[in-house]
Amino acid sequence: MRLKIHGNSPHPDVADSYNNIGNVYRSMGDYGSSMSYYQKSLAIRLKIHGDSPHPDVAASYNNNGIVYRSQGDYNSAMDYHQKALNIQLKIHGDSPHPHIAGSYNNIGNVYQLQGDCSSAMDYYQKALNIQLEPRGSSPHPTMFRSYIGIGTVYHAQGSFSSALDSYQKALAATSSSNPQFAPLLISSLILVVRADMEELIYSTVSFLTVCRNLISQYFHLPYNTPNYLSIGLY
Repeated sequence: MRLKIHGNSPHPDVADSYNNIGNVYRSMGDYGSSMSYYQKSLAIRLKIHGDSPHPDVAASYNNNGIVYRSQGDYNSAMDYHQKALNIQLKIHGDSPHPHIAGSYNNIGNVYQLQGDCSSAMDYYQKALNIQLEPRGSSPHPTMFRSYIGIGTVYHAQGSFSSALDSYQKALAATSSSNPQFAPLLISSLILVVRADMEELIYSTVSFLTVCRNLISQYFHLPYNTPNYLSIGLY
């Protein structure tokens, strides 16, 4: 209908329709079709707004970046997410805006997928700082992604205690709101980290037990002598 009304002239309504269709295809996992419609939407929005920074253009860059990321093309994803961030920074400047935080989180996610945990943590923290600025330490749903990102980086680095702390903060951020799946997701992540911590503790205990047995056998000592061999086991 919108194509019949506006024809070949670039109109924001047509761009919105292309974008919405792209969203549906992305939800279905059809990234090829999703990208096709996102690109059509982006082309129209660029014709309308040119080089002026506009949130619709930033949104299109972001959507394309998400699809590239889902397809494993991290370099292209980074390029599009960076373009979205640049526009957001031109629009909002130094003000703490959720769209800037969202772009920081997207870039952090790409860095993490590329294995650059240090850069990922840096961008996740930038996003969280923006989200904390207007609210202080009070938990809010906007902090969910940042805490999850920070937690997964700690998890990948083996800092299980720090990961657990971040996941619990994410849980607190979503416990008083939607979406429904978020608390379930966070609870699952907490269980995973706790399992990892327990596995680490179990491995440490097993290793120390073996060491104590070997020392006792080598020096022909009773199993429970001397006492310092039992440190950390019970």
